[in-house]
Parts: sequence; structure tokens; C-alpha cells
Amino acid sequence: MNFGELKQTIEKLELTKGEYTIFGSGTLLALGIVEIIEDIDIVVTINEYNRLLLYHQILGNGINIEIGSIKIEIFKDWSGMDVYEIINKAIYIDNIAFAALNHVLEFKYILKRPKDVEHIIKINKYINSKNEKR
Repeated sequence: MNFGELKQTIEKLELTKGEYTIFGSGTLLALGIVEIIEDIDIVVTINEYNRLLLYHQILGNGINIEIGSIKIEIFKDWSGMDVYEIINKAIYIDNIAFAALNHVLEFKYILKRPKDVEHIIKINKYINSKNEKR
């Protein structure tokens, strides 16, 4: 999905501002580091998680939702990282909360799957290009 599709999907979820953040490749998409992503990972507070449970079922480690062909995974925790810090330090693009790039990079270094290594390279290139423009 592209950024427009991500934005439309997030708007349909009617998430509570300050109670969620898009994580992982969603941040990379919003910043233009990648052009397309396969799914959306969302980290939410326990209050938002409980609210979403009223409308959706838990499958696996979190709430899994499909809107059309778009897969969304919603988590109340994130690999031992402080969810509230991630949410509080989110960046907003088009009124949607995205995890700060340093949090995404930290997570990518923890997992180091092949796609994470590819993303680490792209993130570092993005950071370096921003630093060169200063």
C-alpha cells in the first residue's frame, strides 16, 4: 500500500489521538524512505486496546484487522520497548501519529531480519542525507 491508502485505512479505524502510533515500515513510508508497505503495525495504550476489543477480536499476539486487502496488527506492547514513550514521542504527518525514527531504528536493530537489515541501510542513508543538508 502507498501512503494515501495507509492514511485512508487509519482514518477508518478512528483511533484516539495520543493513544496510538504507527510503527515499523509505516513510519518509513510516511517519511518517504520506502514507497510501499505490506501491512500496518500499530502500538496502542492499554485503554485504546481495550476500546478496540469492543469491535475486534484478538488473533495471535494482538488485534488483527483486515480492511479490504490491507492487514493491520494492533499491539499493546512492543518487544519490551516502552509503549508510552513511543506514543508520546510520535511524529505527526497528515494528523497521523508515527513512531519516531530512532524508535523504529532501535527495533530494526533488535530483530535484524533480512527486511530489517534492508530498512536499516535505508534509514541510515535517509539520516545521512538530512545531516548533509544542514
